[in-house]
Amino acid sequence: MHPPEGVLTTKMLIHLLFNGRIQSFWGNAVNNFIVRPHFLWVSNKVFK
Repeated sequence: MHPPEGVLTTKMLIHLLFNGRIQSFWGNAVNNFIVRPHFLWVSNKVFK
């Protein structure tokens, strides 16, 4: 039996998600676009 397209895609996405390079890429993206600006904004508010 050939698995449906959706199942195959989901498995592929899960595989990519838990792949080291992809995970570090997403980690860097989250850090750069969410954590760092938020931290800078908070530190601006607190230390001014």
